[in-house]
Amino acid sequence: ERRHRRPPLTEPMADASPDSAPASTKQAALLEALERRITGHEARVAAKKERTEALSAALTSSDLSAEEREAMMREHAEMEKVFSRRYRRRFSRADFESLAIVGKGHFGEVHVVRARPSAGEDVAGMIYALKVMRKDHVKSTHKLSTAKAERDVLAEAYDRWVVGLHFAFQDAENLYLVMDYMAGGDLMGLLIAKDTFPEAATRIFAAEMVMAVGSVHAMGYIHRDVKPDNILIDEHGHLKLADLGLATKIDDGDALVAAADAEAKGGSDLGHAEPAAATKAGHRSRRMAFTVCGTCDYMAPEVLLRRGYDKTADWWAVGAIIFECVFGYAPFWAENAEGTARKIVHWRHYLRLPAPSAHLSAECLDFMARLLNKADRRLGRMGTDEVKAHPWFAGIDWKTLGHGDGPYVSAPVAAAASAMQALKTMPATDPGFTDAVKSLTVSFEEARVVPGDAAAAPAKPAAKP
Repeated sequence: ERRHRRPPLTEPMADASPDSAPASTKQAALLEALERRITGHEARVAAKKERTEALSAALTSSDLSAEEREAMMREHAEMEKVFSRRYRRRFSRADFESLAIVGKGHFGEVHVVRARPSAGEDVAGMIYALKVMRKDHVKSTHKLSTAKAERDVLAEAYDRWVVGLHFAFQDAENLYLVMDYMAGGDLMGLLIAKDTFPEAATRIFAAEMVMAVGSVHAMGYIHRDVKPDNILIDEHGHLKLADLGLATKIDDGDALVAAADAEAKGGSDLGHAEPAAATKAGHRSRRMAFTVCGTCDYMAPEVLLRRGYDKTADWWAVGAIIFECVFGYAPFWAENAEGTARKIVHWRHYLRLPAPSAHLSAECLDFMARLLNKADRRLGRMGTDEVKAHPWFAGIDWKTLGHGDGPYVSAPVAAAASAMQALKTMPATDPGFTDAVKSLTVSFEEARVVPGDAAAAPAKPAAKP
């Protein structure tokens, strides 16, 4: 059974914060943040200085010879020149050829695009995801978050485990974000296809989730919307965390929190629900995932109860995802959103983990139990290293994690990887062009090939900086 899937990179994160600013403040903050990202020269200069100083300090304490250190600093300087030239360019929609539309959301569309020669020789032919957001909708919507708007700073730091924002620009009608294209779709899509994962595959995915969430925390942020749909898969089967936030779509979040508040005060009228049994009967209909409930399946109880929360809320979400990977349904599954919220609030009564078996180790079960725990006792409260040190990850080589192929690389996704390479140089007039684009977007069930990309005619070559 398939649910109506939200296209990756189209919908923003849910906001569970009780202290949301007025709509006018949020609108202004979002536009200000986007413009900062587009024109943030001072921030880029500061970041460049920090990178150079960090490399210099690392080389000074290394065992390299003076000649080797000088060579590395020269190479670094050349790379910085390339980055500087790229950032000084003024991109436009015409610099990117649309190959397919892979999703539509509240704020606009997501295209798979190919950079034209006018974008610069260092990026020409590269395949990206282009998120197009209509300014009139962004300005008028009341579902915006100041905190999310400010998080565009995450795009300034490249990280292996986070979907990268490469460029941002705007015109009179739209805001544009040029991001990594993840040909493997999202983790929810893979769960739909496989139903459950064996423990060995789950452990690899869990380790990559830990690295991704830890990367966000290391930059000083809480993701707040870690869920299978925001965990994207590249063409090699490895994970990256997405939706680091520009705006907020609540999906009845206020009603959900109110229901949890009422339950906490003893005034709930949500009715009684029995603890979920570990059977197929408890398997959540993925079609429901984006109707009323939104992200509540993975919300920590302290988030629902508005008691204040910290980075450990993200670790709860990781625990809930791992539970779903091995059992095939979310740990606090219920027939409706209110029931799910009530179960999460009273998690001690409803969380049921089976005894260890040949298919599920004691270490795996202990890992989930320590994540799905009270905030002040939750694994991860001491930082990411505490999570990585859990016995379930014994034998994981954290330095090489993400190399090679991931646990699942299907033949279609492997074909998508080949298509991505071929499309870098394949002209649109090639007889195999349409088939290559279809192969590239095989993980997106609603993908639509754009014939000829009428929306973006070729632009004049970019001026040299």
